[in-house]
Amino acid sequence: YHVLPWLSVRYNSSNSIELTNTGVKLMPRPDANRNFIGSRVGDNPQGVGEDYGFDLNLLDGKIFVRATKFSTTREGAQQFQAPNLPVGLSNRVLDALQAQGVITAAERALHKLDAGGVETDTASTGYEYSVTANVTKNWRLQANYSTTDSVTANYGPEIDAWAAVEIPYLQKFNQNLIATGGLTLAQEIANWKASDVIAKSVNGQATIGNRREKVSVVTRYSLSEGFLRGLSAGITARHQSKNVIGIKTTGEWVHGNSFTRADVFLGYRLGRNSRLKFLKNSSLQLNVYNVLDQHDPLIMNVANVNATPIEINRLRPQEPRYWRLSADFSF
Repeated sequence: YHVLPWLSVRYNSSNSIELTNTGVKLMPRPDANRNFIGSRVGDNPQGVGEDYGFDLNLLDGKIFVRATKFSTTREGAQQFQAPNLPVGLSNRVLDALQAQGVITAAERALHKLDAGGVETDTASTGYEYSVTANVTKNWRLQANYSTTDSVTANYGPEIDAWAAVEIPYLQKFNQNLIATGGLTLAQEIANWKASDVIAKSVNGQATIGNRREKVSVVTRYSLSEGFLRGLSAGITARHQSKNVIGIKTTGEWVHGNSFTRADVFLGYRLGRNSRLKFLKNSSLQLNVYNVLDQHDPLIMNVANVNATPIEINRLRPQEPRYWRLSADFSF
């Protein structure tokens, strides 16, 4: 709604239902005999979103400012990569117990998990700001900044139900037996319990993986006159704050590392400069990604959130600097 020629306000509300992925299976719920057999297909995740804000159009369109406050909730989101999913633990131990003749194949089948996904709810709130400036006829600059606070709730009730039955079952066997992963049963169970503490430490307080602050800047300059008209160059830079890994029993939040990336590009639109008709609407662009060659691996999760120093469980390498030359033709 345009309040003034240079001021407008916005409001949006939405509801959504996602079709569940029937090809991906979730942990089963216990049957009447408290056995966790087979798998199940999750319900359709549902979401609710709301956002409102204002736009400013200043200096005859040379500067455009946008500010937005948003909130979203998502119920029944499916999670398949949490560190405490018990399918790996269960199957490594059960396979070893059967291989060593401790249990029969029939008993193993009663306890074996065929799927590891769980359901969870998330709620996020935050702010987004952007400024776009047409500094000159040929120079454009855009900056974006956002903050997001995210909270996980009702995380994996299937895991609690499974652990209440299956952990005592696994603990009744000789804890010095070696599972198929090379660890003893006691070590396997202890490692899983530590991962379970991490995953549930944020329940009701945060969301693992959330990076609260994000900043990006894009600038582009193009030439419209002279022999080099059609040539353009630009830089994209972005920074994201540290990601949430877990919360210690003391209440201290544990984070991974932040990262900063910069990309550059150089483009040339042949267009009017070309004497060949079929090149009139063509362009070339060279992109250099991660121009500063930032390659420190990103910490995604840890083995024990309460350990000092932190025991890293999973890292994600950053893509090294690489170049891409692309051509676009239209006719």
